[in-house]
Amino acid sequence: MVDLDRITIEQAARGDEKAFRRVYDHYSTFVWRVVYRSVGSDREMVEEIVQETFVKIHQSLKKFAADSSLGTWIFRIAFNTSKSFWAKKARERDRTVPLIFDRADPVSAFDAFEAGDAAAKVLANLPEEDRFLLISREVEGLSFDELAEITGKSSSALRTRMSRIKHKISIILENKPQLKEAVA
Repeated sequence: MVDLDRITIEQAARGDEKAFRRVYDHYSTFVWRVVYRSVGSDREMVEEIVQETFVKIHQSLKKFAADSSLGTWIFRIAFNTSKSFWAKKARERDRTVPLIFDRADPVSAFDAFEAGDAAAKVLANLPEEDRFLLISREVEGLSFDELAEITGKSSSALRTRMSRIKHKISIILENKPQLKEAVA
């Protein structure tokens, strides 16, 4: 992703609302797309995460040190904000009891997946952070070096993790041949 010019970034950091609006306009689509895909297309949650991300950016922009690109810095804030929301969701999930409905008629194992996108169903089997990393790398094209800067993990550790994520997906697809056919 091409960063905005240094002057716009400096103006936004000094509190210029028009300059911040340019920052938002330039990066919001990217942040929205990555968060949307990693959260599992829960629009309300995506809106919350994106909004919270840009509130944090607005509050912290004057602290931005140009030792990385602004895009990478923004992506790191989105990543950390997403992680906070995932942790909050996990705590809420731990406090609730799911309703289980028994079906009277026998239904194929794939029926549950026919209503939605098969690829999204595969991704739903992954932990949130793994989805975020997979989408960032494979869909958005971020390099392992950029992901390392964003996550604070080493590039080689992320390569290993990505390999494990892909292996986990292959196991999911092997165990659910109908999904494999739908995704292929």
